Amino acid sequence: MKRNAWIVTTLACAGALSAGCLVKDTRAAIYLEAGGGATWIVHEQAVRSNIEKAKDRAKEEDEFIASAREERQPIALAFWRLAPLSVETAIVRGTRPFTVVTQARFDRFDGLMERFGRALGDAATSTIERRRAETTWTLTLTDDDSPDTRSDDDKQVDALVDALDDLRIVCTACRFVGATGFTIEGDATVATLKVDDPPKDGPQVIRLSLTWRDR
Repeated sequence: MKRNAWIVTTLACAGALSAGCLVKDTRAAIYLEAGGGATWIVHEQAVRSNIEKAKDRAKEEDEFIASAREERQPIALAFWRLAPLSVETAIVRGTRPFTVVTQARFDRFDGLMERFGRALGDAATSTIERRRAETTWTLTLTDDDSPDTRSDDDKQVDALVDALDDLRIVCTACRFVGATGFTIEGDATVATLKVDDPPKDGPQVIRLSLTWRDR
């Protein structure tokens, strides 16, 4: 059965580079840029291993921070799979527990989200429609419950799954005026992902949309 990342908001041992599991607090935001581009930023905070043996724990943690220094940590590899313009990594805290911030720039928000959905193994369509002063983005994901036949490269995007819980979409030069699958916050420049589980039987279909006006 395929894993629908819009339903599963945690991925067991996401980002682990060896046996065991890295524990961390992950937060993410996608910034909608004027002109249709997007910047996706992921904060991985308090990253540490939960392996009991000190030697094995240190090995896993050393592998993680070494990969971050080379900008080859799982989040960075996931971003590169989505055809970004650039990927940058900043190590905010280089000793245990680590804090690493990874950001990727994309030429188009709608194209980014369609590539992400397809890499997860879903049938995905992502569109932008402009009407006068308003712009509406719509994403439709369908999981037909067929076996997961994704390539190893596509599976790299699974590292982003645990960053979907309370994912924020931020308008840099606009205000949100409508949403499906999101909660519009405060001054209407932030929308937080809030997706209800679809029916368990039959194809699982999720539709997300945001409508905004330029400021």
